[in-house]
Amino acid sequence: MSLNLRIILSATLVLVIFISMTAVTLERAYVDSSESALRDRLTSQLYALMAAADVSDNGVTMPSSELDALLGLPSSGVYAYVADQDGNAMWSSSSVLGARLPQPTALPSGEQRFIKTKVDDVKFYSYIYGVNWATDSRELPLTFNIITDLRSFERQLTEYRTTLLSWLVAMALLLLVTQAIILRWGLSPLRKVGRELSLIESGEQQQIKEDYPREIERLTDNINILL
Repeated sequence: MSLNLRIILSATLVLVIFISMTAVTLERAYVDSSESALRDRLTSQLYALMAAADVSDNGVTMPSSELDALLGLPSSGVYAYVADQDGNAMWSSSSVLGARLPQPTALPSGEQRFIKTKVDDVKFYSYIYGVNWATDSRELPLTFNIITDLRSFERQLTEYRTTLLSWLVAMALLLLVTQAIILRWGLSPLRKVGRELSLIESGEQQQIKEDYPREIERLTDNINILL
């Protein structure tokens, strides 16, 4: 195997490992950042829902606007439940109509969870918060559920992965081409020595005459001494 090929293969291997690690790191950072933003959004929606809730011994009611236009649109992708201590829905947003969703979850007061579930190959992300709501006559255990499907999230993730991979592959190809050019330029003195040795072998010259970088100058000097 030639020296040129060895260097190119070694550099290509290092570059592939580096690009792969960079892709994994950037993707992980993007997913973590997106999930954090999603949690913050669900948290703010749930607290707004709790602030607007009108709870009595007879049940739970909400303002007609339901705080967020998405909660009023059937199958909008954002859904809300208020469940009793047995997990039965006491109130649900209009967006629940016609949608196949995870069942409401009941939690003890003060407990909260972010959970991922799957229904009919559709993934959902839920923020669930349990409270004891004081009515006029008693404390009513309630659990607020805010649910969003992850289809939009996964589309964004797929687009990000495609864009990231495209740029990284383009950068890798550019680096390989640049590396090949630099390598050809860097090894040109060795090719020049080879040409001079061919001339000496054919009798057209007696010694190596050109000036060379100090890394191979001793080699050419020793060849001249040997000659």
